[in-house]
Amino acid sequence: MTAPRLVVHVPHASVVVPDDITPELARTAEGLEHELLVMTDRHTDALLALPPDVATTVTFPVSRRVVDPERFVDDADEPMATKGMGAIYERTAAGELLRRRCTPEERRRLLARFYEPHHAALSAAVQAALDAHSTCLLLDAHSFPSRPLPYEEDQREDRPDICIGTDPRHTPAELKVAAARVRGGRIGASRSTDPSPGHSSRCRSTGEIFGCVR
Repeated sequence: MTAPRLVVHVPHASVVVPDDITPELARTAEGLEHELLVMTDRHTDALLALPPDVATTVTFPVSRRVVDPERFVDDADEPMATKGMGAIYERTAAGELLRRRCTPEERRRLLARFYEPHHAALSAAVQAALDAHSTCLLLDAHSFPSRPLPYEEDQREDRPDICIGTDPRHTPAELKVAAARVRGGRIGASRSTDPSPGHSSRCRSTGEIFGCVR
């Protein structure tokens, strides 16, 4: 089967925290459950469940509280690392301690176990689309709460129902127009923005960052 042109990336839908990781998190069971509630992009996997001939879907298998696949590996390159929310989170959404700082070896093991295989799969999906069609549409699936969480830079209360994240390099103007036409005023207020810090997907095979539509 020819690879689809569309690649759906679902990075934050999982609530899975492996049993061997749970003791590393400095939260009570109730506290961890609250973090999973506020920080999981729930049901984005179900919302974008498309047939394999329509889209190749790459879903991160564990919670972002274990490893966040949408952060840059090097904290020096990751804006959210200043909030303790780099590739491996140390702080909660409220800025409280989530886990102690990993040793370099612990960090390498976590990234090798979760981050690297995921990005290899994502890069392979994008490359297959490029090989088949010379172009690829990457749909990066997110959701967000109706009110901003404490860690978020944008604390405006007038949040849209739908946010279409764009990238000045990788989002064609006609795609923005098409998205606006599809929504047609039927799904409430919406806003088109540049991707917020830490919400871009890096294609590891090319080193390029693709804009997200979310």
